[in-house]
Parts: sequence; C-alpha cells; structure tokens
Amino acid sequence: MFPETPEDYYRPIYFEVLDLITTFITDRFNRPGYNVFHNVQNLILKAVQGLDLKCMATFIRLILIMNYLELSWEILRANFTPNQTSVKITDVTEFFKAMTPV
Repeated sequence: MFPETPEDYYRPIYFEVLDLITTFITDRFNRPGYNVFHNVQNLILKAVQGLDLKCMATFIRLILIMNYLELSWEILRANFTPNQTSVKITDVTEFFKAMTPV
C-alpha cells in the first residue's frame, strides 16, 4: 500500500534518521576514554583561567593513577579466573613482578 500523502511517506524516514543520529551521538560520548579527554579539556581550561599549578599536578596524577588501575584490572581479569578462590595476594604480586616492562 502506498502512502496517501508526502507526509505519510517521509514521516518514518525522518524518524529513522533521527533515531540513527541520536544513536551515533550517544555512542560518541559513551566511548571508553572519552572521560579522560573531557577531564584533560577541563584541566586546560582551568589552567587558562589561572588555576593553581599544584592543584593541576594533583589532578594529572589522579588521572594517571586511575588509568594505571584500570589497566591493571584488565590484566588481572585476563590472567586470573573470576571464581579462582585459591589465589593469594602473593600470587598476584609475583605475577606482576614477573611481567617485563614494555
């Protein structure tokens, strides 16, 4: 069956395109790492506004620590099974000591 009016024809196309655009925008801002870029942007803007340099250095250290912890968590999940109850903290420590720096 054909649409009766041009509005009937274009209405579903319009909403489909609108839905695609909304999905693309949502995906763009929910990507991993976007938060880091956003924080760096805020840091730069605050530096321009005269924020204390000591505060900026603390902020950068926190970002680096968070990235390190996230990476460490991914490494642990990839090398130890979640239901492994016999793992001790010494096992994890030895695992990290045995890793070679890249």
